[in-house]
Amino acid sequence: ARDEERKREEEAAKAKAAEASKAAEAAAAAAEEEKMEVTSDVEEKTGDHIDEMNQSGDPQRPTPPAGRGLFRDSDDDDVDASKSPVKKKKRKEKKKKKKKEGQQLDVASVLKAGKYTTGAAAEQLKKEAEAKERADKAKERADKAREKAALKEKEEEEQKKKREKHSHEYKRNVVECSFVCTQEELNLRYNELPSNIRLLFKNMQKVDKMVCMEPVVIGDAEKIWEPTSVPYDHTDLGDYIMQGGGTKAFELKKPKKYGKKSNENEEDEEEDLVLPEIYFTMSFSSDKDP
Repeated sequence: ARDEERKREEEAAKAKAAEASKAAEAAAAAAEEEKMEVTSDVEEKTGDHIDEMNQSGDPQRPTPPAGRGLFRDSDDDDVDASKSPVKKKKRKEKKKKKKKEGQQLDVASVLKAGKYTTGAAAEQLKKEAEAKERADKAKERADKAREKAALKEKEEEEQKKKREKHSHEYKRNVVECSFVCTQEELNLRYNELPSNIRLLFKNMQKVDKMVCMEPVVIGDAEKIWEPTSVPYDHTDLGDYIMQGGGTKAFELKKPKKYGKKSNENEEDEEEDLVLPEIYFTMSFSSDKDP
């Protein structure tokens, strides 16, 4: 049952990593789609702006030579400006083809060429640059998340193989421990036992990275290598520790009195109860001297 629970936890961790990766990829795809829409809008408005200049003329631009329009065709050297709708249609078809082939408008080259002269076009270009930046950052985050998940999975697999073959120098050290409860509520005091064992195990790993908890009574229970694997359920925890007093040990206690004579007949005064001290026995194996 513990093996199945451990497998379920591993599968849940892998599923969470996969969901995070998919979410990052979806964000990158959304940013990329937004960028494509902005690029298409900018190109269309720029084409309309040029057509208006061809038809009505722009006082800020030099007048082309007689018989020549603002567009130059590859087949015919001189094209009348009245044919601009045809060129507009060809331009749109060409840009659609480029979009299908995955070609995108280069922001730097557009700015260098000075094609965007109006305030609206400049604003659209700014939005396009921001969309591209968001897409690049989202892609970078997704790549880092995938690399981190793959590296962690590889390290865990290598560590697992190493632990299976490892033989400790000091085997099954049995120690007696205790701690004083700090929680006022009884239900919270029950959880203090596994929490303190996890903390103790974590501090032991700082001294010896190959330390492991052993079942206090030899049986079917397996070794515990990670503090997070210490069970909170007291029934499962009973395979690895022996705790005296059962559940009554977690109840509030009367304070101990020293030096009181047994023949005194004074009535017991009302006294405040104190938090209990929990005693337990555990076993562990290590490479360093316990």
